This record gives sequence, C-alpha cells and structure tokens, in this order.
Amino acid sequence: MRILSVRHITTYRYKQPVGYGEHRMMLWPREDHDQRLLEVELEITPKPTFLRRSRDVFGNPIASAHFSGRAKTLRFESRFRLEHSSTEFVDADIEGFARGTPPSTLLRANVCAWCPGLTIFKSLSCKSIAQSTASIMI
Repeated sequence: MRILSVRHITTYRYKQPVGYGEHRMMLWPREDHDQRLLEVELEITPKPTFLRRSRDVFGNPIASAHFSGRAKTLRFESRFRLEHSSTEFVDADIEGFARGTPPSTLLRANVCAWCPGLTIFKSLSCKSIAQSTASIMI
C-alpha cells in the first residue's frame, strides 16, 4: 500500500481588480476499490462567501465557490493524501477506443480552451489565464 501526497496550486492574476463568478473545481480523485482519500484540504484566496462540496453523477468530488467583491488575484491550493493499494491490471479495464489509439494522441486531444496549442496533460500552466503547478510525493 502506498500513500501519495498531492499539492496543486492555481493562481489567476489580473492587471486590475475583477469580480469573480462561480468557480467549479474538480481537484481530488474519487475513491475506488483500490484508493481511499485520507485527507483533503482546500485554501482559496480571497475567501469565498460560499463553498459547497458535492459529487457529480459519476461520484467525482466537486467543490463550488462563490465570491463577492473584487480582487486582482485568485488563488486555489488543494492538498490531499491518498492511500493506493496495488491491484492487478485487468485488460478489460481499458476502454475500446483507447486500445488502438497511441497515448500521445489521447493527450493531444485535451487542449486548453483558451490556448489551442497547449496540451493540458503535458503542462499544467496556461500563461494567458493562470499559473498552475502540481507536485506529487510518493
């Protein structure tokens, strides 16, 4: 059994104060037969006026934040610890479309909406919108 510690930071910076709408975040993995969340923390600056945690129809954890006022910076820092147990890989777990598609093609399909040349999985940073960093410790 392995314990993974993950820290993810996303920071939005603006030239002048702006008002923020609702932010919907999917920052943590869902629990499954081979993984269990041990600890979850979320820090948001400026502090939201309302923060709700829920799950989507697939069981993925979601956080929704609402803000009042204006600010020049918006920062999200998510940390979690995950217990992961090794299970035997079953070929049947692979979706049909992924069996004949090279992984690099699948990665290129997930691009940033604001920067079409930026692949989300290769780089967690979008210079025109946010500075985002993630680190994983095993």
